[in-house]
Amino acid sequence: MAPRDPVLGVTEAYNKDPRPEKINLGVGAYRDAAGKPWVLPSVRMAEKLIFRRNITHEYAPLRGTNGLVERSIQIVYGHESPQIKHNCIAAIQSLSGTGALRLCGEFLSRFSKSQEVYVSNPTWENHISIFRDAGLEVQRYRYYDNKTRSLDFEGMVEDLSKAPQGSIIVIQALGHNPTGIDPTWSQWKQICQCCKNKKHLIIFDLAYQGMVSGDLDKDVQPLRHFVQRGHQVAVCQSYSKNFGLYGERVGTLSFVCKDAVEAQKVESQLKTLARSMYSSSPIYGAIIVNTILSNPQLKKQWRKDLQAMAIRITNMRSALTEALQSNDNRVDWSHINKTTGMFCYSGLSTEQAKSLAVRHSIYVLDTGRISIAGITDENVFRIASAIAGIRRYSQYTNDPNRMRTP
Repeated sequence: MAPRDPVLGVTEAYNKDPRPEKINLGVGAYRDAAGKPWVLPSVRMAEKLIFRRNITHEYAPLRGTNGLVERSIQIVYGHESPQIKHNCIAAIQSLSGTGALRLCGEFLSRFSKSQEVYVSNPTWENHISIFRDAGLEVQRYRYYDNKTRSLDFEGMVEDLSKAPQGSIIVIQALGHNPTGIDPTWSQWKQICQCCKNKKHLIIFDLAYQGMVSGDLDKDVQPLRHFVQRGHQVAVCQSYSKNFGLYGERVGTLSFVCKDAVEAQKVESQLKTLARSMYSSSPIYGAIIVNTILSNPQLKKQWRKDLQAMAIRITNMRSALTEALQSNDNRVDWSHINKTTGMFCYSGLSTEQAKSLAVRHSIYVLDTGRISIAGITDENVFRIASAIAGIRRYSQYTNDPNRMRTP
């Protein structure tokens, strides 16, 4: 039997739990104030327009649904990007972010001199499988300091500096999964210079643009800084989270190339790889995204939707921190409020995370990762009380895996 997926396995266990009070904080999907899936108003508006257009269900071109790629790279690199103006970007529609990462891995396994790819420790677990299955050797660079519950910046820079010149480095552009810890602006600039000195190829995993600050441009400021500094980066863009189109599998893969000729060559290879892997991308979700991006009124509504999601997540993070502090003031829980995006580390051990599900029907990942988007005003105190109770129980039973205090 194949090992259980660390994320989907939690959802499977949650679905089997008959208790009506159960809470799923493992799934990486946005939930509204009632804890329910939320279809963005901009998406509903686009669907109504699409229905009236009586669209067909023909195959999409190899590059993707007409207009989607062009508008997507503008969202990523900016409307005034010199790389776009000079046709230096090779891009193709992908099967969301996961498909973009896999397609990127397949391309690099064939054409990159380096066959080592470095991912953060910890990282989204699927990163490892994706790049290994593409034939690349996966290495780790330090990222999270368990003692301080913050970025291990010195360790990160040291590891990136020691990596062989021209290595492939995967960096999550924002809202780091699973820790919720992002570098500061000053740290981003130092990371950029470090990678520039070593001529590393950077793969940006861009899954949450607009959902961290609520501002599309602000959220990709570090990414754009890398491009402005002359890095030839790849960007794996997902529309699952920021459009709520989880099941539609919409995204793009793009490479910043040295000139238009190289971009044409890279794009031709990406099309060839896509043809043999999945032939063509699904169109319905792509048409929704393209409709919104091409319609000023819908795009304005989408920006409002992003702000609404970002604000609710921020509010729930603060509420959880306050509730935990009130339940157990012997621990400094402020590290949770310093995280960004959809996730954070709770500090629970594997055994404590399992106990949380068994005793309280609250499901988190075995690493202790919590999806902040699953927290509501109605369940936040219960969640905090359960986490604090599990911690106290571990202390009283001398559990060697009890929560580490900073």
